[in-house]
Amino acid sequence: MRRLAVVFSVGLFLASGPVAYAKAKKLSVRAGSVAPQGTPWAIWLKQFAKRIGKQAKEAGMNVRIKPALGGKLGGEKEMVEECRLGRLPLIGVSTGAIATAAPSLNVFELPYLFQDSAEADYVLDNVVFDRVSEILARQGFVLLGFSENGWHGMATLQKPIQRADDFKGLKLRVQQSRVHLETFRALGGSPVEMGVPEVLSALQNKVVDGFTNTPLFTFATNWVDSIKHYSLTGHIYQPAVLVASKKWFDRQDKRLQKILMDPKYREKETNKGRQLIRKLNEPLLQQFKLKKVKVHKVSPAERKEMAKRAKKVHTLFKSFGGPEGAKLLAAIEKGLKAYRKGK
Repeated sequence: MRRLAVVFSVGLFLASGPVAYAKAKKLSVRAGSVAPQGTPWAIWLKQFAKRIGKQAKEAGMNVRIKPALGGKLGGEKEMVEECRLGRLPLIGVSTGAIATAAPSLNVFELPYLFQDSAEADYVLDNVVFDRVSEILARQGFVLLGFSENGWHGMATLQKPIQRADDFKGLKLRVQQSRVHLETFRALGGSPVEMGVPEVLSALQNKVVDGFTNTPLFTFATNWVDSIKHYSLTGHIYQPAVLVASKKWFDRQDKRLQKILMDPKYREKETNKGRQLIRKLNEPLLQQFKLKKVKVHKVSPAERKEMAKRAKKVHTLFKSFGGPEGAKLLAAIEKGLKAYRKGK
């Protein structure tokens, strides 16, 4: 969520080798995020921290997660690498960010892949969870669950994007993702990769003409104060993942591993996290208007034209996403076909 997302950095005051909890030795866990204080992601993180601490205590362990919000631990791309190396045991990041380590997961960033949230939820929870888990394991991560950044729109400083031709020539900030770059090239824009900490300054100094992100992320980061227009293009539904470093996870007590991987809580927390985010969408758009940001709808015909122009990114993905990515895309398309047929 280039963006949502929740990042956990764990300070371990423990000797190397397998971790023992016989004397309930304290495991102090720093939990960080690019999301600011007070956002649904921050609320979810605190609830997650409370649940882990409570269950750990019941199991005879002393585990404490300490949230560190607002991007204090750096950008998502850097955190993914730190996690892969075992220096950040737990991270929650957008799929675009984790795809820097597992390129096949760029599939979730493809433009106009999903038509609505219901089918995105169905695919993530019922079609690809195990496959994504296997892909991440091979790259050094343990998948703990999905969250979301949500549906992207286009935020601009000068003119709104209401037609497919409106992208032409615009310098647009995108997160560090091959799919995002290719998407806006296909639409006629000039994409600029940029980490979250750099964006506000770039907007204020007019280094870029706009950016792509969700209403919630746009508001939470205060980027909304630097734009004049927000267009509801809905070009990307962006999930997020909560993962553990496999190097770190494999060293932990089996009891803690079980708590972190509990499917019952995973489903409950995933659903709750999504609802926290989704119920704020309309109120946030009203807040945009109060801040003198004009919110623009995009006609079905223009949205269809945008999707048509961006479709070639799906074809490109089959090459840079590799055989693994192509198989994952095929599984998603098969799942979507079955879901849509059953509606």
